[in-house]
Amino acid sequence: MVKNDDKINDDNEVMDRADDNNDVDKLISDLEELAAKEDELIDPYRCLIAAQSDVGTVIKDGKNDFLSNEYATLEAVQNIVLPVFRMHGFAVLQSGGADEHGKYMSTILVHASGHKFESKIYLIHSKQDMQSLGSAITYARRYGLLAMSGVQAVDDDANEAVGKEELYKKVMLQAKGILTFLEKKDISEYDMASKKAKADVLLDHLLVCNPALNAELRAKWDEVEKRLKMERE
Repeated sequence: MVKNDDKINDDNEVMDRADDNNDVDKLISDLEELAAKEDELIDPYRCLIAAQSDVGTVIKDGKNDFLSNEYATLEAVQNIVLPVFRMHGFAVLQSGGADEHGKYMSTILVHASGHKFESKIYLIHSKQDMQSLGSAITYARRYGLLAMSGVQAVDDDANEAVGKEELYKKVMLQAKGILTFLEKKDISEYDMASKKAKADVLLDHLLVCNPALNAELRAKWDEVEKRLKMERE
């Protein structure tokens, strides 16, 4: 009977040693994993590579009604880029500044290790007003994030993607189309209403690139509206 008890005790000791070994193995594994994470935290370049690898292509979610083109908005870029970079230990800062080359928006990736990566996009806008400045800032913030994250936008903002010459041609073609429409004899108030939104956008563009045609088109539009109103009365 004593021998059986001794055998049971020996078996228990073996199992305890096995459990201890398993605990040691798990502890070693946990320490190795922690060390790997600490190494990654210390190495900002490795974190940057990992973050850029985890960021996918930005989906087009905005639309320019005038040029019928699509682009990735600032919000879309932020929603994809910011969470990934935060997960890899980066804070993303964007702020304005100026140097000898002009005004700019900077995008700074601040890593938990203290290392910083910075990109500058200089602001270019044709009109000296707050609306143009705001558009330029939004554009610079969007492309600053894209540049730092290595993300390829599916398409560009139409007004920036096409050159000024191509944009001018597009505006003139649209203007000729509206003038041809206004020359129609059987035009109705319903037809005018359906074209009004597009015509208003067109007139805004014409005011910049061809003020004389803007005035001609606006006068013609007002003339047709007045004639239709008189016919209705």
